[in-house]
Amino acid sequence: MPSTNPSLEIKLVSLVCATFVVFGIAKLVYPELSLRSQEEQLLPNTSESVLGLSQKLIKSDDFLSDIEEYTYRLPKDILPIKYFLKIQPIIPFVAENDTQYDFAGTNFTMYSVPGQVNISFDCVQETNKIIMHESSISIDMDNVKVYQLQDVDDTGSLNYEEFVEEILITDQDLEPVQHFYIIELGQNLQPGKKYLVVVPFTSQLSTQHTVGLFMTNYNDGPERKLMVGTKFQATHARQAFPCLDEPSFKAEFEITIGRPYNYNSLSNAPLRSTTENTELEGWYWDHYEPTVKMPTYLVCMAVCDFDSAEADPSLTNGREIKVWAPKTLINKGGGAYAANLTARVISFFEEYFNMTDPMPKVDSIMIPEFKTSAMENWGLITYKETMLIYVPGENTEFRRKMVTTVVAHELSHHWFGNLVTCDWWWDLWLNEGFATYLSFLVMEHLHPEFEPDKEFADDIYQLALQIDFYPHFSAVRNTARTPEEIDSTFNRISYRKGASIIRMVESFLGKENLRQALEAFIKKHAYQTAVQDDLFEELNVVGQSLLPAGITVKDILDTWTLKRGFPLVRVEALNNSTVRLSQEVFSLSVKEQPTNNSASWWVPITIASSKSQNVTSAPVAWIPSNTASIVVENMDTSDWIVVNYNLSGYFVTLYDSDLTKKLHKQFETNHLVFHPITRSQILLDYTFCVHSGYAPVQSAMEFTRYLGKETEYIPWNAILPFLTDLSRRLRASKERHNMLIKYMVPKLEQVLKLPQFGALPKKNVTEPVTVMHLRTELLLLACELESEFCYTEARRMIKEWMTNPDVNPVPAYMENIYMCAFIKSGGVEIWEFIRERSKHAKSEQSKWWFERSLGDCPESDEVIFKALAEFSGPGTDRAIQSDWMGNLARNKYAMVHTFDFIIENFEAHTDSSNEGGPRASISPEFFSEVFTSLGSYLYEPKHIQRARKFLAENEAKLNVYAKYVKMSIDKMEDNLSWMTTYGDFYYNWLEANL
Repeated sequence: MPSTNPSLEIKLVSLVCATFVVFGIAKLVYPELSLRSQEEQLLPNTSESVLGLSQKLIKSDDFLSDIEEYTYRLPKDILPIKYFLKIQPIIPFVAENDTQYDFAGTNFTMYSVPGQVNISFDCVQETNKIIMHESSISIDMDNVKVYQLQDVDDTGSLNYEEFVEEILITDQDLEPVQHFYIIELGQNLQPGKKYLVVVPFTSQLSTQHTVGLFMTNYNDGPERKLMVGTKFQATHARQAFPCLDEPSFKAEFEITIGRPYNYNSLSNAPLRSTTENTELEGWYWDHYEPTVKMPTYLVCMAVCDFDSAEADPSLTNGREIKVWAPKTLINKGGGAYAANLTARVISFFEEYFNMTDPMPKVDSIMIPEFKTSAMENWGLITYKETMLIYVPGENTEFRRKMVTTVVAHELSHHWFGNLVTCDWWWDLWLNEGFATYLSFLVMEHLHPEFEPDKEFADDIYQLALQIDFYPHFSAVRNTARTPEEIDSTFNRISYRKGASIIRMVESFLGKENLRQALEAFIKKHAYQTAVQDDLFEELNVVGQSLLPAGITVKDILDTWTLKRGFPLVRVEALNNSTVRLSQEVFSLSVKEQPTNNSASWWVPITIASSKSQNVTSAPVAWIPSNTASIVVENMDTSDWIVVNYNLSGYFVTLYDSDLTKKLHKQFETNHLVFHPITRSQILLDYTFCVHSGYAPVQSAMEFTRYLGKETEYIPWNAILPFLTDLSRRLRASKERHNMLIKYMVPKLEQVLKLPQFGALPKKNVTEPVTVMHLRTELLLLACELESEFCYTEARRMIKEWMTNPDVNPVPAYMENIYMCAFIKSGGVEIWEFIRERSKHAKSEQSKWWFERSLGDCPESDEVIFKALAEFSGPGTDRAIQSDWMGNLARNKYAMVHTFDFIIENFEAHTDSSNEGGPRASISPEFFSEVFTSLGSYLYEPKHIQRARKFLAENEAKLNVYAKYVKMSIDKMEDNLSWMTTYGDFYYNWLEANL
């Protein structure tokens, strides 16, 4: 499953969101990023046999020593061989006489999913229990059967027609906390024998969430249609059918799907045959070939009325490769790019791994309203529309790059995740980290125009660092046990930090050595599972001679995968030819460092200097684990030096004051001496160190002086969160914020007025992604800082749009910027125009930007009061109200009005009959969003005092929502402290450097 930028399905908890905003280090909340804190009741007195721990799980030292119970794991007494799954989602359909079929007089209920699963299995340890997973499934226990199978015949196939005997079932039970379904038998199953369990069941289609087995709706031209899809990762197959729902229980699946006559079905394997359903008129059974051996979470089924685009046969090597989507999108050519790309990516990996991809066909299908970016189901990959469909001439290069990245990521899983699967979810990084790393390798070879080396530095490495020092996140090798904990591991640590560690391995072992190790690993563990030590063994074979004497790859990488966070490497020039390099734990705040702050990583060191800029990725030295510092000699420090050149390691670097000044000077005189990745790295290092208190504020500010000459997007992306946060913090002080505007706007406009950035393209005109990236980022800040350059273009476009309302002149990728600029540049008339046009937005993303701007952007009191009155009216949808009021609370012109409005009108939003506090129609998100936003900006003592008074008078009525007000007050006090400490410094520094 991928990690991709603009889709925001899985949200951070409110406190962490607030923390990101306060410190200004997170760019966007990414789809895979998830934090949960849910305590689970563990069942007591569970025997070791039920825990079923594999010996593979305890290879890495004392990693599991702090985990006391494993009651969520199935025993390994039985191992599945093959599933025979017959399943029939009951959905609305129009019968052949054009009437809506209502299932009256049948045994079927709308949205139910009757089915039967027959599972053959090996017994590997004597037991009288069969334990599998189910969640919210109705099992027909009266008709569950267990049989001993005939021995394997001469062809190697099991005889499923004749049984040795039926095994007596004495009891059946459900354990809902662990999702266990337990069958107790009247006799022990014997090791070496093979058995079959038959389980009739009825599950349910979800119409609310796109996980498990679900139904979703979509528009296909003027028609509203529905489809059925699945998303079983990580623990949702058990919601569709009883199964052994853990990654280590790999098996074959032979699937039969029931569908109405006017729908198609799809599954992981090729379709074998179709037969009439004799029990339900107008329905058919689609019978699929057996799959390859795979875990339950990769099973996929779809029932839809889609059309397909097929890859160019010259690219497929005889494999059937199709993209499925609503007919209107296919007819516009929206599936062709992804289909051909899929074929090319498969060919790349077959050459890279020196091994044929085992899948006879690869279907990719768009899932409407999918809450996940994509899912790597083997043979039937599911995607959100924006991650799969690219219409030339209609979609931008942003979209093409997105599709390329995500398709490459999902197909990387054919090897890491599908062919070789993590043995348990705490080695998820073997799936997701490698899929992330390999997707950039694909782009490097197939689409270098997207500059994947820069994209990796910006989107992978930097975004991993930006959350890795927060204590809420685990190490790369996590300790997840429960389904909730497992879901939370699909985050930046598994994806981005995992990929960054692999890139670091590439740096010190070399690309070809790494490739050889990965090829050996894949071939050795194909159709099996693996843990990280299995990978380390293969890396060690190719890399032992390149490492410090007596040290293995495992010695090095255990320090990076079993320990959370990363080191701060300090660089000190002892004289003109010697430097000291020391490591320590990088903390969220230097004031909160642990008493014992000794770091324990093996840190590879590369160094470039003004006299030696042709640096290889091979380390010139290592800082050993549990070693505080090393000295490197013969290093010219008379001018600048750069450690960790081009991000060959995963850490933050801080230079002594003299070396820092030399870097400042070089950036101002000729920043092009440094590669854009290195410029980005240095800027990020200093904003990190300033943010956490390791370096003085001016050390970062001095690097902003050169920015008017910077034309690469990744250095800007490294510094923009720092500048955006500075703008946010100063926003409540008009005088100080205006000084920031005077300092930064000329630099932004200096770049924006360059020929390659200044002129906006005509709508739907293709231009390079790098140009789009930088223009978007700079305009976003320029408009935030009220640049006349921004407003001039906005006034031109809004005039054009209001003249012809049906033709929006703004390129889709810039709607978030210009919707706001339109409202800022006008009054009530424009505000009402944007609100009306939001009802006719052509995409959900556009609608979201339109509506957000209505709260984020008004400047006049007239518009602000109108927005407050309308957004809080009795007819307003409460989810929309939460978003809108939160947006107003972020608006520097509206925040005080919003603060006053919420406090003065609190009684109007309270239902005294509701014991839970504010009435149920106002969600917790309303209070968390509004008060968190207000707390992020306000700082004056009068606001703090009023908020305290409000809390004191209403705490009982607020009940659970009181915590959001308390958090807001804490943040206001933090803002006051920050403004008292730094407000005048920034004002004086900015004024002195105009």
